[in-house]
Amino acid sequence: MKNKVTIIGCGALGLPLAKQLINKGYQVTGSTTRQEKIATLKQAGIQAFLLDLNNETTDLLTILFVEDCVVITFPPNIRASKKPYLEQLQFLSQQLQQVRVNKVIFISSTDVYPQTGTWVDERDAETIKPRFTDTPVLTLEQAFSNCPNLNTTILRFAGLMGPSYNSGFHVAGREIKGADDLINMVHQDDCIAIIQRIIQRDIWGETFNVVADQHPTKRDYYNTLCDVHGLTRPTYINGSSNYRIVSNNKLKQMLEYQFIYPDPNAIMLPNYEQTPG
Repeated sequence: MKNKVTIIGCGALGLPLAKQLINKGYQVTGSTTRQEKIATLKQAGIQAFLLDLNNETTDLLTILFVEDCVVITFPPNIRASKKPYLEQLQFLSQQLQQVRVNKVIFISSTDVYPQTGTWVDERDAETIKPRFTDTPVLTLEQAFSNCPNLNTTILRFAGLMGPSYNSGFHVAGREIKGADDLINMVHQDDCIAIIQRIIQRDIWGETFNVVADQHPTKRDYYNTLCDVHGLTRPTYINGSSNYRIVSNNKLKQMLEYQFIYPDPNAIMLPNYEQTPG
């Protein structure tokens, strides 16, 4: 029997992940919240299904199987969601436990760390006010990590780069403080490669920071980003901003992983040569 992976959320990250897993011989089941996207998923070779976590009648028990590894990639969507994101995750967690799935990857965020202006690692997570949800990121993780019946690996992603992500539009022409603050970024290709390595090596019950080796300054990164996309550079004004520098040492050591794109700033330059993961 083929190895089976279920991806909850076949969006900007989940869909290319599914395609790569299928190319490597995995049988992939994937969810979407939009009926019109079902055909796209099926065309990619994904066994597609609709999933509405706002609906208590949603029954994953008819879809998932005990041998599945489940990757949870769907982000909070405050505008479209009737139910708080935490409640959606808790409902999903309950469903996974009922079907006795015990291999889970939950995509989280480095927003779990305090902005101390210093280095942080996996031990430094705190229950702090989030940017994009009503619930602290650490609490969201605990919907899975605190369940003894779920063997969950947490991946805390830095800011995402890649074909589906262009943060240049969010900074172009803006006034920005902290021009020399260091930022944390990671390329989509590295995220996908790391998820695959965890599945292949059966690494469960761990937490990893997924962030590139190099930490460019806001000024260098945003200027390059805007230049590449033909956007107006930000204006840098006096004043400090809050930031943290996230370490990837644990991931590199335990997964024996070399980043494909170790320098986020260099990725955008002409003739950049990637390295093997």
